[in-house]
Amino acid sequence: MTRDTNIKIKAIVLLPVVGVTAFLFHFVWEMWQAPFYQGMSESSHWSSVILCSRASLGDAFIAMFAYLLVAWVSRNFAWIYKMKMGWCRIYIAIGLVITLILEYLATEVFDRWQYSEIMPQLWGLGTGITPIIQWLIVPLVSLWAARIFCLGLNRRK
Repeated sequence: MTRDTNIKIKAIVLLPVVGVTAFLFHFVWEMWQAPFYQGMSESSHWSSVILCSRASLGDAFIAMFAYLLVAWVSRNFAWIYKMKMGWCRIYIAIGLVITLILEYLATEVFDRWQYSEIMPQLWGLGTGITPIIQWLIVPLVSLWAARIFCLGLNRRK
């Protein structure tokens, strides 16, 4: 296999790996934070799994979108291999902004879900704190896992 072919294969695999790792880590977080949302503690296990899977799928798309934006800004689709703190900050900032907007719209405008009484909220916005903390922690963990996985793929011959 030539070097150019190997690079193309890495590029094809990279974005799906980012999406899958983001989905998996966000799913764990979504299940953990379920009690912070109204009605989740009373819902059936299967119902909670479906709702958290949907939310995690949305988080995975946000992560892939943020990854692509950083790739565009850095002019390097494979920036995950040589992560710089600035690129990670942009990645997290994109996810945070999208999350703040979506949480506000979902709770204040479209009434798609409500927070339970135990959810701490941002003063003035009413946005829950756990989704904000989620986008500070989970993206870095999932990027790290995606990077490790992709580096392992690169070592295979």
